[in-house]
Amino acid sequence: MRNPDDLAVYRLAEAVAHEVYDVIAKFPDHERYGLTSQMGRAAVSVYSNLSEGCSRTSQKDFARFVEMSLGSAMELRAQLRFAVKRGWVSPSEEANAIQARVERLVQTIIRFQKGLS
Repeated sequence: MRNPDDLAVYRLAEAVAHEVYDVIAKFPDHERYGLTSQMGRAAVSVYSNLSEGCSRTSQKDFARFVEMSLGSAMELRAQLRFAVKRGWVSPSEEANAIQARVERLVQTIIRFQKGLS
């Protein structure tokens, strides 16, 4: 069993999840059960899957959860792009910063995943 706090990718996923929640808090009320909810779930899913994977005793199971976290990170990246295009995240430094952070998370998971092979 691994300690997730020892993984840089896990700590990054946690930070991104908090940032995403700060961003989606500003979305329109009519999106509360739409994209707001989906983005929150995707962000937490990245973090949660890495954590759950750490509890697995086999490398194969751990790698499967890392793969699921990558899927959620890719989903989050697409949802964030959509939100920016809809104008729910203003094209500003904040938008650029969160997009860069999510992209960094995706790339970090990919590198981590390759290191498991």
